[in-house]
Amino acid sequence: MRVRPPLVIVGVGLVAGALAGVLGAQAFADDPAAPAPGAAPSAQGRVASPAGTHSASPSGSPSGSPSAEPSATSDETPPGFRTTAQHLLPDLAAAVASAGTFTFTIELGDETPPFTGAARVVGTRSDVVAEMHEGPDHVEIRLIGDDMYASMGALTGGGWGHGPRGFPADPFSGVYAQLVEIADLAAVLADAQPGVVSVGPAGDPESVGGFSATPYDVVIDMRRASGSIRASYEQNLSSSSEYDPMSTMRLWVSGDGLVRRLSDPDSGGGITYGDFGEPVEIEAPETFTEIEYTH
Repeated sequence: MRVRPPLVIVGVGLVAGALAGVLGAQAFADDPAAPAPGAAPSAQGRVASPAGTHSASPSGSPSGSPSAEPSATSDETPPGFRTTAQHLLPDLAAAVASAGTFTFTIELGDETPPFTGAARVVGTRSDVVAEMHEGPDHVEIRLIGDDMYASMGALTGGGWGHGPRGFPADPFSGVYAQLVEIADLAAVLADAQPGVVSVGPAGDPESVGGFSATPYDVVIDMRRASGSIRASYEQNLSSSSEYDPMSTMRLWVSGDGLVRRLSDPDSGGGITYGDFGEPVEIEAPETFTEIEYTH
């Protein structure tokens, strides 16, 4: 029997399950002088606020200045994108690049709290910041260039840990980093395109964040994909020779060519996007400690 892959979004369900083993674990030596577990990190790296900007919210709507996005898109608006296998993802990637920034909410399903954050597009990927609150605990991940910064309370000694972006070997920060990586819409679209097999409508338009968005199913051969999608496939293939390389990504797209939601049709998890073009602020923490990777 062939094992179905956990999709392009690197298996939201699988990553969510791994979080249970991460929360409360001790990855660093106890430091009596460190802030209490769950202490909030510095405000740097979050969505910028007051001065003409706004803070992120689970709904993806601004809490400060008016949104730079247009009002709800009408079903009669001519599509700002082409729906062929060759053109859909490049057209959607161009719309994301034109917007430059966006906010997102990663919904994991079950009782796991969502991750909320923001991204700034840089080429074919983005700098990303995301945070999750689990009771008194606070987790924040920043992906900037080739670097990853993680603040996970006691797991990072009450401060910030630093390591390479991608698929870090550290089992704790790595789980969170992989989860946040899937919210990088620019990278997902670019990495998926080489493996696109087919594109087709997946139902009638739905309201997503106040916008009328049409769902499309994109079938992807992960063996031909690039970046994190290909890396995810190879990582899972190493544990199962029966790993199915074919996967489906469902995208809800509004008439302006912006992706409003991304999900695996079978996993139950997904990512909702909004606030395209709003100012965001993503910076590296001033101080951090190198994460000691386990093998």
